Amino acid sequence: YYDHTDAAVVFKYIDHRDGTTRYIYHGNDGTSFPWNDTAQLNYLLPEVREAVIQQILRIARQFPIIRFDAAMTLSKKHFQRLWFPKPGTGGDIPSRAEHSMSTKEFNEFMPEEFWREVVERVAREVPDTLLLAEAFWMMEGYFVRSLGMHRVYNSAFMNMLKREENSKYRQSIKNVLEFDPQILKRFVNFMSNPDEETAVAQFGTDDKYFGVCIMMSTMPGLPMFAHGQVQGFHERYGMEFHKPRWKEQEHIDFIERHKREVFPLLRNRHLFSDVEHYHLYDFTSRDGNTDENVFAYSNEYDQKKSLIVFHNKYEETSGWIRWTYYAEKDESGKTVWFRRDFAEILEVPIEESAFVIFRDMIQDREYIRNAKELHEYGLFLELGAFKYAVFMDFKVVHDDNNESYKNLSSYLQGGGVKNLEKERRRNMHRAMYESFDSLVSEETFLKMFSVSDDTLMLDKILEKLSIFLHSISSMDVNPNKINDLIEMYRQDVLKTISLFDEKFTIRHDQFYILYLWLVLRRTGRSFIEEYDLDDQLVDKINVYTQSDYGSFYTRLIKFFVSEQELWKHFETDTCYSFLEKLFEIEEVRELLEFNWFDDTLWFKKEAFDEFFILLEITQTISVMTTSQKVDKQVLHKKIQDWSQKIRKAYAFSDFKVEHLLDGLK
Repeated sequence: YYDHTDAAVVFKYIDHRDGTTRYIYHGNDGTSFPWNDTAQLNYLLPEVREAVIQQILRIARQFPIIRFDAAMTLSKKHFQRLWFPKPGTGGDIPSRAEHSMSTKEFNEFMPEEFWREVVERVAREVPDTLLLAEAFWMMEGYFVRSLGMHRVYNSAFMNMLKREENSKYRQSIKNVLEFDPQILKRFVNFMSNPDEETAVAQFGTDDKYFGVCIMMSTMPGLPMFAHGQVQGFHERYGMEFHKPRWKEQEHIDFIERHKREVFPLLRNRHLFSDVEHYHLYDFTSRDGNTDENVFAYSNEYDQKKSLIVFHNKYEETSGWIRWTYYAEKDESGKTVWFRRDFAEILEVPIEESAFVIFRDMIQDREYIRNAKELHEYGLFLELGAFKYAVFMDFKVVHDDNNESYKNLSSYLQGGGVKNLEKERRRNMHRAMYESFDSLVSEETFLKMFSVSDDTLMLDKILEKLSIFLHSISSMDVNPNKINDLIEMYRQDVLKTISLFDEKFTIRHDQFYILYLWLVLRRTGRSFIEEYDLDDQLVDKINVYTQSDYGSFYTRLIKFFVSEQELWKHFETDTCYSFLEKLFEIEEVRELLEFNWFDDTLWFKKEAFDEFFILLEITQTISVMTTSQKVDKQVLHKKIQDWSQKIRKAYAFSDFKVEHLLDGLK
């Protein structure tokens, strides 16, 4: 038995009290080897059935959930087939053909289904118990419809989706919805169990696996994950295993993808688990036929709507989600079919000025569709092989006088973006964003290095600056002041170049950060935030520096754009008091990553290095280009002296804030 070469159909039982010898059958489902750790009971005997029911009731009083293994073998149909086959059928278990029995005779011994009796007795005597049955051989529907089992393993989910028998599985869902939608809640959907190959062996580790897993997580009913499934283990575990037999490592990327895509859905199971608002849609392809390989269904909970789409085929497809069909009984009991429109279910107004915004939780992208078009055509989607989406956060917006939503929808052409509201603003002010992008490009920045030798290079930079300023003149900048601003920028660049020729030496990437600060210092921090330039800056910096520090540098730029007159403290404060005040600013504490450990306040070395070199340079440029009547040379000398003191204290600080400040006293 244990090396899977053979197993006895019966075992020998000797009663040493009186020497009686008997041969007792092992449990057997007729498909493989007998289960040699079991003895088969004769459920035709009423006393046996009652004894088993009493045992179930005893367990139910101790545990709220009971799982019945291979429950289908005790249904009347299969119990007779296995143990008391009809005359002439031969039987599926050796030697049982000689115990054949007619259906009439069998029914006299077992007048009703054993599991029906179990369900009724448990409901009556231990009503708060959940009964879960493992029932294969396509008996899932029978167990919940006729026998009243609370939950039943839905092997069709695993097998049909694995074999891509998509039309059959869609039809099975339709059959349940026609008979009684509530039954859909009773299915336990799974991708593997101890009797099957592991999930990764059956579905792989890529899009097909996750598409099926997304369906399992969002269908009504109960999703069940196999042991080791999330970790990507290939070993097939048995319940008798005390420990793994294979030495496998956890598939870290596989686990992380579960965390990103699957776990958030499981934490929101209440949005998907019921059937009152469950609708299964046809996916109509371009040729007008239904693509049976696409599963599309919606649900709703507390007015929160969701739409799940999965293309379970290794090919590309495109089409519309529009119609769902449902059945109701008329007065005569006859089934009558109706259809509803997807836009109607979404409760979308039939207005050309209305638009529907929604988010794909998998890709974290937002989409926009015209409400009237949804009513007329449905939702158009293009799906690659095994691609899937979970659309949520549906909301209706109405267009403004500028038709900004209409223009955005036309511009995106059905595509998605991270943030639609940001993209709408970008679309409204596209000229400004494009001119800014050109101004802060690497090509423009590199011209800075030739300014001192070629004044034409400065003119080219200022020309792009002029285009940028004119693009925002209708929003924020008075056109009459643009020439004055350009002249200020000219002086900023010239002074910066002269300072670097004389005083400063910094890395190339630090110079680029300074250049971005120079571009933005005259527009102000409010402009950066109002027009959401953060993402554009982060992307530019990440690409130029070939790092992921774009977010930190952007925050640094914004801070120094808003704090261009810190040098005023140099006129009255000491270096110690200045730094002490600076460290009281929450934004500075966050930039330097202040943190407590072992009752000590620490700062991060790398953040400090970048912060203080930019502090010194930006304050020097601000002093040298200020229009205020101050002694610029004296302040410049003070900035240099304080910078040297800070660097010296920093060198002996061990990255402790207290030691750094003490070094300045």
